[in-house]
Amino acid sequence: MDIEGKGVSWPKTINNEFDKSKPYSLVLKTSLNSVGQEICLKRRNLLRVGSQDDVSGGNVKPLWPNGKTISAPKLSDLKSFMHLIPSDCRDFYDRL
Repeated sequence: MDIEGKGVSWPKTINNEFDKSKPYSLVLKTSLNSVGQEICLKRRNLLRVGSQDDVSGGNVKPLWPNGKTISAPKLSDLKSFMHLIPSDCRDFYDRL
């Protein structure tokens, strides 16, 4: 269900959008020109009305805290796309 209570068609979804300003929101689109349906990603505790779990990152442990190696062909492929990566995300890829 989206935030308006409407059903979501996952098989028809062709685009997912995340926005840094809305960390608990996901917008699903069925075409690139459509407005999309917004979904709230906060889990609701069904036993207590109005309560929500915190998934803000403070309680999430990294799966590979020291990183994980990738193959040379994969690294080369990623580097070929560096011009498409937003500047605020490049630090991650530069450290690979």
